[in-house]
Amino acid sequence: MSFLRIDKKSLGSVLVRASDGVSDKAKVEAMAKRLAGHKGPGFRPEDKVADLPSLLAQRRDPVAIQIELVDIVQPETIFPHMLNVEGQTYKKIMIGELTDAEAAQFLKPEKVSGHNKEALRDRLKEPSGETLTFLNVDDAKNYIKGANERGRKFRFMTEAEFVALPADVKAKLRGNNWFLVESSKGSDTYYWRSLYYANRNFSSSPDDRYGSSAVHLVED
Repeated sequence: MSFLRIDKKSLGSVLVRASDGVSDKAKVEAMAKRLAGHKGPGFRPEDKVADLPSLLAQRRDPVAIQIELVDIVQPETIFPHMLNVEGQTYKKIMIGELTDAEAAQFLKPEKVSGHNKEALRDRLKEPSGETLTFLNVDDAKNYIKGANERGRKFRFMTEAEFVALPADVKAKLRGNNWFLVESSKGSDTYYWRSLYYANRNFSSSPDDRYGSSAVHLVED
């Protein structure tokens, strides 16, 4: 992404951003060429916008516009490590559980609400790269939505896929927390399951958050 910065000595500090409708580098460079050589009113660093009428009335000598093109590098999105799987109804499965650093890219603390919200907010504010717990079904859905908008194809594992998880695949997975699986694809009904616990007696609501609730997804 390219930015056009106009020097404060001439027009004040101005940035042309992608959000302003200019995201193509060639367009930004063309804009810079059009502005090059023009002169603007001689604003000074100490000048205030509120004093603009009186400043213009002073008829200061125009100052040449100084232009600087700046390239802004967007941070790379961190996604979970995935294991390629053959012969299943999905192509990949998360090797470990979702970390706080991975989740924090799409889950914002100020938008977290509901059961045990403060516990999750605290983890999102200071991610350390460790497994993130205190996640519920909405948190998982919001992560899936954000990641898939970046080109991924994450989804919940289904109950049938969990039951049929091959032993050789399961042996390569990590994590002893509970995570949600969908009763069937698109059903919007969820159950807590675990790779570690053989029994399935964790029947609490998918809407609640617990210190042992995490996210473990598959990808099509």
